[in-house]
Amino acid sequence: SAVSDCTSALEYEPRHYKALTKRGSLQLDMEKYVEAVEDLSEAYRLKPSPEAFSALEDAKRRKTKAESRKPSHYQILGVDKRATLEEIKKAYRAKAREFHPDKHANASKEEQDKMEAKMKEIAAANQCLSDSIKKEEYDRKLERMLGNDDNDMEDYSSDGDDDFSFDVNDFFFHLFGIYVGGGVGGRFQSRTFRR
Repeated sequence: SAVSDCTSALEYEPRHYKALTKRGSLQLDMEKYVEAVEDLSEAYRLKPSPEAFSALEDAKRRKTKAESRKPSHYQILGVDKRATLEEIKKAYRAKAREFHPDKHANASKEEQDKMEAKMKEIAAANQCLSDSIKKEEYDRKLERMLGNDDNDMEDYSSDGDDDFSFDVNDFFFHLFGIYVGGGVGGRFQSRTFRR
């Protein structure tokens, strides 16, 4: 990736201004604000210019705004805005396996509730980003939010997913194409459904 190329260049020449500014810009696009501010601060220290100052101030402003909001769907799944549908699905499956409430069945009730809430966020992010029309609308809304200095603007993650409900049957059907039946310790039913 371009970030790793910049990192490689900086390993050979730690004071490489263009590599720092490029990596900082890429980190900003990936919503890795702390890393972006670090790179752009170093770039500005090496070569103070109006362009470097402007890029650094933009990164700081976006970092401050991001800290006061809920994470974006991209941050929840741990993917870049330019991620392909396959990368989004892969990230969703990995996060779903990690945070699925059944994996934490022996945890305290409080911890189980946290896992269920996290799973709802993950499922909502996947539902939005896996649909090209919803993703396009979400991206426009996200860009407006990130480019707007008004602190009272609506939160960018409230895109209709507030009514989202998590259904374990839908979860297993989405991952494996099967429904889970029964009560506690449900059994896999052999029937599969066509999509």
